Amino acid sequence: MANRAIKELVAAGMLVRHQGLGAFDINIQAELPLIEVRNIADEIRERHNVYSSELNQLSEVVADETLSSRLGILVGERAFHSLIVHKENGSPFSWPTVMSTRPLCPNI
Repeated sequence: MANRAIKELVAAGMLVRHQGLGAFDINIQAELPLIEVRNIADEIRERHNVYSSELNQLSEVVADETLSSRLGILVGERAFHSLIVHKENGSPFSWPTVMSTRPLCPNI
């Protein structure tokens, strides 16, 4: 019964269906306003401080199911793990770990 209702809503153009993901309301709009993402180095320099960063780790990994799903790549494809330490006036304030499909350094 529910499947029929979903099919009817899809046919009426009120829902869109994605194989393996489910059915989604076609008219949903973002409820939060867009925000501006600024470059942290620019923000630090605007405060008349010194920004620096240090590449602490850069390695190639083989994507497992979880990582392949998150990065949109196939299981077994290569991905890259990096840890960059961001500093303000020489003091570390952020050290995000990043997984990507491209190396941040072309020499790896």
